Amino acid sequence: MRHIDRPALTARSQRWLDRWTTQIRDAADSKARADQMWPKGSTQTLQEIRDTLKGMNGDLAGRCMYCENSEAGHIDHFEPRSRAPERTFDWLNLLLACERCNSNHKRDRFLGPDGERPVDPTDDRPSKHLRFTPSGVVKHRDARGDWSIELFGLDRDLLEQGRGDAWTTLLSLVPRYARLRAEGRDEDAEKTALAIQRGPFPTMRQLFFAIAADPKRGPILLGNDYEPVADAVAAHPELRASP
Repeated sequence: MRHIDRPALTARSQRWLDRWTTQIRDAADSKARADQMWPKGSTQTLQEIRDTLKGMNGDLAGRCMYCENSEAGHIDHFEPRSRAPERTFDWLNLLLACERCNSNHKRDRFLGPDGERPVDPTDDRPSKHLRFTPSGVVKHRDARGDWSIELFGLDRDLLEQGRGDAWTTLLSLVPRYARLRAEGRDEDAEKTALAIQRGPFPTMRQLFFAIAADPKRGPILLGNDYEPVADAVAAHPELRASP
């Protein structure tokens, strides 16, 4: 999980969301009204919401904003409708999530056992609460991070294996890119760059480049791969471009 900037919607769509929110707030039973209205709003407006959420992920359009791996087929209410029906059409409460994170793990849960609020990738800086390692393991930095790991299932085996594989792939592709550029094989280099930038788990990519540029942590965590990786990253800053 990494921070994702959230743009504003068009004025037209925001007006519709505000109108629907007012209808829910004015209803005698706001929860029943919210359940009745979602997802029966304007098709054009909801499609804009979905497209905008996908666009927020750049080249990773369509991937889950929580786990960064699976295809996201759901517009998720970060704070569930069952808890906050008045936020059903709140743009700041809508994220893109995969079925595994949304339906199998998060469901209607929200606050932790001691009232911990989960990390919102569009509002918080996840790196303040979560720590990812080269092996793919995720650890918490505080209680909010601990609850977020539990709530979204960020420590499930498939994700840890995938993050570890992403790291291994970067160890191979980054020096390969530099080598292809040096050999003048620009077309192959561009394909390699796309593979680097479009791969799942962009948090691992951010971690990889940060470590490669760190003369203290780099030799320890990258070992014999440190010099070729560090040289490639220093010579080709364009590789750090992230979707």
